[in-house]
Amino acid sequence: MDVKCPSSGEGRKMLWENFRHLTERDEVKFVISSEEDYRYAKDVAARYRRGKKWGILLSPAFGFLQPERLAGWMVGDSLDARLQLQLHKLVWGPDRRGV
Repeated sequence: MDVKCPSSGEGRKMLWENFRHLTERDEVKFVISSEEDYRYAKDVAARYRRGKKWGILLSPAFGFLQPERLAGWMVGDSLDARLQLQLHKLVWGPDRRGV
């Protein structure tokens, strides 16, 4: 499941009730553009992950946040999450659509 962070401008489209359907087999992805987005992702995970262990994926927004910076925040906070690069941007380039 994707959660839209504040910098995406798409937060109003989020269906928060979908969290109740998640299981340990599911993952929730956040595309992070800023430290504000990172704090938001941590807050959302803390609020909705209680008692459940669905996976958390954090992806640095291509061209906005360096992966090293996001990884540093995650390590510094001992965050139970995985760093995920936007592979489609690396493989096909940032402007290619539909891949």
